[in-house]
Amino acid sequence: MNVGLLWFDDSKRPIEVRAIGAAGAYLAKHNRWPTLCQVHQDHRPAVVNLDPKTSMRIVPSQYILVDHFWIGENGEDNSRGKP
Repeated sequence: MNVGLLWFDDSKRPIEVRAIGAAGAYLAKHNRWPTLCQVHQDHRPAVVNLDPKTSMRIVPSQYILVDHFWIGENGEDNSRGKP
């Protein structure tokens, strides 16, 4: 991921719900849905559907702090059109 958005959410909602909130902020800034969300390593991998054609992978990383989300587009998905 070359470009991304660092998002902080310390609410007690499920990780998928918080990642969708971060995806909405990314969409507002870049006018594209993100495809990848890196989270703290204590979380499990997941896939969330953002709209009927777009999904986002949630991937644990040792480099992301608790309650932070590094969200953006995976390299091979950069050719996708706008939503």
